[in-house]
Amino acid sequence: MREVQSAHYLVLYDAGQVFAESRARLAERAYKAFHGTFTEMGFALRPIGHKLVVVVLRDKERYVRYAAQLGYNATQTDGFYSLDDNAVVLFDSLTDPSYQELSRQIDIQRE
Repeated sequence: MREVQSAHYLVLYDAGQVFAESRARLAERAYKAFHGTFTEMGFALRPIGHKLVVVVLRDKERYVRYAAQLGYNATQTDGFYSLDDNAVVLFDSLTDPSYQELSRQIDIQRE
């Protein structure tokens, strides 16, 4: 697997690099929002000392097989958090026909 790193995340992927990099950026935005919310509520969160792991697999089929190996049924999900691995697991939705159709429909509506 290849890797992309951001300030707080290590993204391991066998998917497209552009998609993996976009997930790293999205994870960073979620991290900042999470910390910002808790800071506003008066909490002082401590750094965890290591990067959080995100695994991005190349397609839904590989994702479902990987999840099954970990004991998860991921046929109806697009991502999950593995307690055993302390990692978020996703797949490259750009390879999925249902996502491609949804994207096409969105483009039609935008026009």
